[in-house]
Amino acid sequence: MSEARTLVAIVDDDVGVCRAMQRLVRSAGFRTTAYPSGEALLRTVAAEAPDHVLLDLHVPGLNGAALISRLLDHRRDLRITVMTGLDTPGARDACLFAGASGYLVKPVMLRDLVDALSARKS
Repeated sequence: MSEARTLVAIVDDDVGVCRAMQRLVRSAGFRTTAYPSGEALLRTVAAEAPDHVLLDLHVPGLNGAALISRLLDHRRDLRITVMTGLDTPGARDACLFAGASGYLVKPVMLRDLVDALSARKS
């Protein structure tokens, strides 16, 4: 799948961070859509059909491993990369065990982001 055709859903409750992530992801050649919460994404995941979700670990409401599991219940082929500015012990393992494709710590470097978004689901 070419990067230009890949739709990345960004889930972050901080409007400024979300806009910055959208600019960064678009600068790498991907299309984006944004959601303020996991619940908002879940309401549209089937209709919107993103190829990849870039998920802030600490959004209000349903988040982290629980959200990853729910997303994958809807779409087993969905690639999910978690990002966080507050990397707590065990969070990476819990997210990867739940099915996340990757885990990035903010501030996110462009090369790491592109690598995560370009990786194929195993």
